[in-house]
Amino acid sequence: MPAPLSSNRDMTGQVAFVTGAARNIGAAVCRSLADAGVDIVATDVLDCADTVADVEQLGRRAVGLEL
Repeated sequence: MPAPLSSNRDMTGQVAFVTGAARNIGAAVCRSLADAGVDIVATDVLDCADTVADVEQLGRRAVGLEL
């Protein structure tokens, strides 16, 4: 089983644009990237407010875009 993303390398200061971020895998990717120090632009056809809140609780900046 691969190691979690956050243990592979420090990505502090990077920004990730994540599609499908409102639920399931997309939301998990956002949390994992945020844990590695990445700020997030979360996009989905659904509201991403919960994902944005999760990322912000991890101390990273996040913006949610409902497309």
